[in-house]
Amino acid sequence: KTITAEPTMMNRILLRSSVLYRPTVLNQSSHRFFAQSAPSKSPSTFRTRISSFVFGIVVSGGVGAYLFYFNFNDTADQINEGINELGVKFKKDTTNLYKEVNSLKSRIATLESQLQS
Repeated sequence: KTITAEPTMMNRILLRSSVLYRPTVLNQSSHRFFAQSAPSKSPSTFRTRISSFVFGIVVSGGVGAYLFYFNFNDTADQINEGINELGVKFKKDTTNLYKEVNSLKSRIATLESQLQS
């Protein structure tokens, strides 16, 4: 059997996806080597620079505002949870204190009744 040089569909896909494949129709003016400097472009206009600056300020300000808002909400939630925990603890403590006061009042009442008799 003779082997034909006709590439199969899979070979074509592998060849095109490989690093070694370079199309022959590549525009040589758009290709540059690493050591070559970038082609000179027209200088940017004042309007382009100002709009880029404003866009950068808006984006960074928006990100900063979101981070501040997130941090503020997180801190406020932590404070709220702390206040709730203190409230629950205070309620338990006062309940125990009222129980002790009532037991002492009843003991005082029994002791007073013993003294009078």
